[in-house]
Amino acid sequence: MIFGRRSILPELTLSFCLGWLATTEYVDAQTFTTLYMFNGLNYANGSGPTGSLAAGSNGVLYGTTQFGGAYTQCPQGASQGCGTVYSLTPPASPGGVWTETVLWSFGGTPSDTYYPYGGVTLGSGGVLYGTGGYGGYCGAVFSLTPPAS
Repeated sequence: MIFGRRSILPELTLSFCLGWLATTEYVDAQTFTTLYMFNGLNYANGSGPTGSLAAGSNGVLYGTTQFGGAYTQCPQGASQGCGTVYSLTPPASPGGVWTETVLWSFGGTPSDTYYPYGGVTLGSGGVLYGTGGYGGYCGAVFSLTPPAS
């Protein structure tokens, strides 16, 4: 037994509970809105969004899906596609429908990565950067440059 010491567990528990009570009102005030739902029956538009989103100009969001896209067979055997890079364009008026556009369909060839696990990062000039879990030998880092026009 160590003399002169006391447990701080009751003080930590009380601090945690008071902190939780103080933030409960703030948490309850949040509003959750689904912006876009991927269609599991239409793999061409992507399926299984992964990673975080990158925000571009005019509120456009960019991300990746682990599956889906134009190609139906991947080296690892997934019949629902090798993944996509997509954009979500906000509606013209509040409450409208967001528009998804597939910017890239991963092909799963040795020169292409596939099954991206992370999102994308937006660089200068609108270039998107990301990673794929497979391709080459142990995965790849990719860039996707927008067309000139």
